[in-house]
Amino acid sequence: MSAFDTLPNVHGISEVALRSAFSTICSVTDERFAGEVIVTYRPGALLIEYLSFGDFIRGFDEAETSSEALAREIFDTVKEIAQPTALRVEIDIQTASHIPAWCKIEEGY
Repeated sequence: MSAFDTLPNVHGISEVALRSAFSTICSVTDERFAGEVIVTYRPGALLIEYLSFGDFIRGFDEAETSSEALAREIFDTVKEIAQPTALRVEIDIQTASHIPAWCKIEEGY
C-alpha cells in the first residue's frame, strides 16, 4: 500500500484534523464494517497532503483487519512520514454489523 504525500509547513500551521471515511473487513467476523478515521496532529516542518491521505485510507478498503490494528497502522505511518510533534488517530465505527465503537491512539496530547 502506498502512503501519502507531504508539503512543507510554510504558513506555520499549528494543528490539523483530517477526516476520512473508511471500510474494511473484520478479521474476526469477516463482515465489512465502515466508519470514519480522524487524524489530529500538530505538524512540525511537514503537512499531510489531503488528497493523497484520502487515497491512503481508501487503500485499506479490502484489508482484513481490526479497528485497533487499523488505528495502529495509520498512527505509525503518519508518525514516520509526517513527523508531527503530537498525533492522535481515532477510529469511529459507524455500521450496523457492529455495535457502535471507537478507539484512539495518541502521543503528545
